[in-house]
Amino acid sequence: MKKEVIGIVVAIIIVAVIIVGVVVYRRNHMFYESIGGIEEGNTVVEKKIEGSLIAIVQTREEAEEIALLYEITLAGYENNIAFYVTDRDPQELIMMGKEKGYPTISINNSYTIK
Repeated sequence: MKKEVIGIVVAIIIVAVIIVGVVVYRRNHMFYESIGGIEEGNTVVEKKIEGSLIAIVQTREEAEEIALLYEITLAGYENNIAFYVTDRDPQELIMMGKEKGYPTISINNSYTIK
């Protein structure tokens, strides 16, 4: 009887550990999906974000100014490339920028970011 109880307790603990692992994995996965898989300040080539935008800039401050002009989110900056995300239509933003004389932004077709 004692061995059966111990076996049941061990099985419950194993199931609990698996459930916690799945919950933690899904929470982290959803978090990284919600931010596009981007680590601020340490942009690493890894994941392409559909509809993301980029701009070639000299400084992070310039990247932030562009984000303010276009009303988009600066997601990362590295090696003079600013990465942006938005829920707006990228093509419309590009056209608006050309009409208003803003610095050039482009659809990100080449770079993948984490």
